[in-house]
Amino acid sequence: NRSIPDLDEIKAFHNELNDTFKPVFILYCVTGLRARELLTLTRDCVDEDLRCIYPALHDADSQTKHAYFTFYSEEFERVYGSPVEYMPFPCYRRVIDEFKRASSTCNISITPQVCRQWFSTTLALQGVNSDIINLLTGKVPGSVLAKNYLTFTPQAVKPIYDAVRFNIM
Repeated sequence: NRSIPDLDEIKAFHNELNDTFKPVFILYCVTGLRARELLTLTRDCVDEDLRCIYPALHDADSQTKHAYFTFYSEEFERVYGSPVEYMPFPCYRRVIDEFKRASSTCNISITPQVCRQWFSTTLALQGVNSDIINLLTGKVPGSVLAKNYLTFTPQAVKPIYDAVRFNIM
């Protein structure tokens, strides 16, 4: 049974980070992107009008990952603007080193994977359907209905995402 940090721990960790890494951390928390997916985003991956992010395509042979979209929060946009303003992001090793430093200093162990788990858990606790969570986190849908019959567009999913109200800062 893994331990997911609560909102106070997420805030404490955010406050401990060096300023360069704060927007990266918040993006991990509010997008559900995998560690390298976030760090390899380009300007072409971001639709600022919808606050939508389209990660790079995965290997066509992947059994668990597929192309998808997710969003960044209104709070991120209000505080930091667009993710494009922080591109290129720091390299993976620098992010991991800073997360380790902050984890050690505030005694809260957080990695990009933990942020992804926190994102999924937060959505689930707000009543978001698991097919939508799978979509936003780039997982292959689990249900026959979602695999074969449902089509989700960013315009249809955005109100569901926005209703969650990620308020971290």
